[in-house]
Amino acid sequence: MWKEFVNSISKEHHFKDPASRFEITQIQKELNVELPEELAALFNETNGVFDNWNCL
Repeated sequence: MWKEFVNSISKEHHFKDPASRFEITQIQKELNVELPEELAALFNETNGVFDNWNCL
């Protein structure tokens, strides 16, 4: 879902691999929050979107 959305905006980027379950758990633990479903879904698809110069 998220990759298709980003691709519809621009083709000048690349995606990192999905965040691991451990990374998502660490985010929630460090911030002491439960991630919203949409944000968790994004991390399950990719752990970052970068342009051709490796900038977010």
